[in-house]
Amino acid sequence: MNYQKIYDDLISSRKQLKRDKFNHERHHILPSSMGGTNENINYVYLTHREHFLAHWLLWRIHRSRKMAYAFMMMSNRGKGSSRAYTESIDAHRKMGHSEETRRKISISNTGKIQSIESRKKISASKKGTICSEETKKILSEIHKGNQYSLGYIHREESKIKISNALRERIRKPETFKKISKKLKGVPKSEEHRKKLSEVGKGRLVSNETRQILSNQRKNVPKSEEHKEKIRNSNIGQKRSEECKQHMREARKKYFETTGYSDEYKLNMSNLQKKISHVGERNCNFGKVWAFNDILKISKLIPKFELEKFILDGWEKGRKLKF
Repeated sequence: MNYQKIYDDLISSRKQLKRDKFNHERHHILPSSMGGTNENINYVYLTHREHFLAHWLLWRIHRSRKMAYAFMMMSNRGKGSSRAYTESIDAHRKMGHSEETRRKISISNTGKIQSIESRKKISASKKGTICSEETKKILSEIHKGNQYSLGYIHREESKIKISNALRERIRKPETFKKISKKLKGVPKSEEHRKKLSEVGKGRLVSNETRQILSNQRKNVPKSEEHKEKIRNSNIGQKRSEECKQHMREARKKYFETTGYSDEYKLNMSNLQKKISHVGERNCNFGKVWAFNDILKISKLIPKFELEKFILDGWEKGRKLKF
């Protein structure tokens, strides 16, 4: 494509229109960086769209760093910037700094501490910026494989700020679905699971959230290993009276609607066998009864202390009436 001819036709046709400078933008026909003057003969008045197109054509014609920079600055102005942003970034990247210059810039910025005011300005300028899908893909490709944050240890103050910022962030339902889909099937290490468990302990959850979690877990098939872990975790657990009452009501409501299935009866039978009070599971395991007629009492004592009690006048067995 002959970009030079398109550019010349655009300039000559707009020159003939004799536009005023109040409702249009002034454009250098020959750019100042290439020796263009500030005289009227080197000016043409264009609309914003035409002005943008002119700079795009100049970059296509000359392919120089200066033209790429001018086009990028033009694309970041007001209307039409979102449509041209991707092309602008691509042009700037192709005509960007050399490796040596990039290294020097990186070294000069390393360890540089921005003032609070400067940080606020940067943050305010970035807020509300909407990137196109194409731009997002480009940025994603650029950041793939970056490991600059791996192993970085944040200060406690920084951790609190990050935590508060994430809590205040309002995510769309679509975002939650994407995160959930991405995390499904990802194996977690034991250390990660312990951390999640510690974070969840003592956390107050609203009734609405509980209902959502309950609905999500319903009819979800569990492996035998998972069921065993749940059973073991419930053994010896102390619950409040309110919690017990809720569990009783929920169980009663469930069996009123569904009834006792054969599978449930079999599972309960197997569970009773497992938790039957036999052997070490019995609270009286390793103990024996002894009584004393003089003191008129019966007492449950450890077996290894029986001989000592017999020497003191006790007898083996249990006596209820003296």
